[in-house]
Amino acid sequence: MKAVSSTLFTPRRIVTAIALCLASSVFSNFAHAQTQDAVEPLESIDNARTAYVLPKQKLTYEITMFQILSDLALSRGDLQIAYDGYTQLAKKTRDPRYAERAYWVAALANDTNAAISASNLLKSIAPNATLGQDLVEQVYIKKILDKSEAGQLREAYQATKVFLKTHPNHELGLTLLADIASKLKLDDETLYAFEALYKLTPNDPEAMNNLGYFLADHNMRLDEASQLITSALKKSPTAPHIIDSAAWLAYRKNELDKALKLAQKAQTLSTSPDITLHLAEILWVKGDVSAARRLFKDLQLLPTSKPDDVFPTQLRDTMQRLGVSTNETTVP
Repeated sequence: MKAVSSTLFTPRRIVTAIALCLASSVFSNFAHAQTQDAVEPLESIDNARTAYVLPKQKLTYEITMFQILSDLALSRGDLQIAYDGYTQLAKKTRDPRYAERAYWVAALANDTNAAISASNLLKSIAPNATLGQDLVEQVYIKKILDKSEAGQLREAYQATKVFLKTHPNHELGLTLLADIASKLKLDDETLYAFEALYKLTPNDPEAMNNLGYFLADHNMRLDEASQLITSALKKSPTAPHIIDSAAWLAYRKNELDKALKLAQKAQTLSTSPDITLHLAEILWVKGDVSAARRLFKDLQLLPTSKPDDVFPTQLRDTMQRLGVSTNETTVP
């Protein structure tokens, strides 16, 4: 069984030790923009990490005064004025270091939206820039997750596909694709995401288990599924969802005694409805109808937790496939 966290991301505070330096003496070293007159080059905070192609901007009185006023506003803690000033300077001069400065001022103010705007401005000026892109990605992914949890699965799926076009090897993006595509029953997309995640992290037991469980659940490439789940169990021998995957693999291979033993072990370690549903089906197929009915009844009484919860549909489909009618689930 795949394990996907429902609380993947919370936009982190973007105030950093580097940003805090801006409030002290660092601002005074922020020299004028580079000009054709070979004015001393500006020393950016992030300059050591990113090498920019700098513009040949003619130094003007307006630029000089704008920078002085922006630096002064920063020194006084007038962050909005400083941010606006550095943003306008970046747009006017196309010097990426002003956009950097705007980003760090937004970080000081803990203003996520302003930081993202500054990061995007920096990226438009200097395509090789990386400052703030983690935050941009995180906020975008959070929006996808919000759509998914609100039950807007098709919109979340489309947004994830757009994100992965520019970040094809993004682990969280691929994890979201696997989760959302699975809920939409887009098997090809789900398999693609799990295979991509396993390729990225071949030693991760979750990547092994997710791909192995998918293959077992779809009754395909069972030898490969067995290798993956066995390897995952060696790394995480007490993980209930991985033990459940082993149980489901054994069930698919018609090894019912082994499947039941593993499924019961998994349920003693976790009350996950998915694990209980697997155990109920295994019991039903083995002929322990009474025990299976009790589990099906318990599962029917569970509340639906979120709009994107697909478990009620899985439960209904399983009961229909096995021929378990609603009135049969009443415990004597």
